[in-house]
Amino acid sequence: MVVFYRIVDLSGMNAYILYNMHQPKNIDRGDFLKSLARSLVRPHLQRRVGCRQLPRELRLVIKRVLVDDVVEEDVQSPETSKGKRKACSICPPKLHRMTVYTCVFCCNPVCLQCSRSLCKNCQ
Repeated sequence: MVVFYRIVDLSGMNAYILYNMHQPKNIDRGDFLKSLARSLVRPHLQRRVGCRQLPRELRLVIKRVLVDDVVEEDVQSPETSKGKRKACSICPPKLHRMTVYTCVFCCNPVCLQCSRSLCKNCQ
């Protein structure tokens, strides 16, 4: 296990050196390694956030980590949304906006005007 972590450390150091050679502005090695780790883990987290078998608390933690990417994917496309029209769960009841779109994570109805914000259960 020690050998594996040493190889990971050396590869991170080599990536940092190569990055600094081609970038006009140098960044701290720690910041570079954090951004490298996040960029390597992000695709896996995006795939796992939609998994219904994970505990809800874990999915909420993943959503907080991926908040920038999650906001863009809150509303399903018209081709994948099916079912009856329901009232938006975010809008005030006085507006009573009807929609066929649902939140990707909690399946609550969300209208297109509210699609850029996280719904009540996903916050």
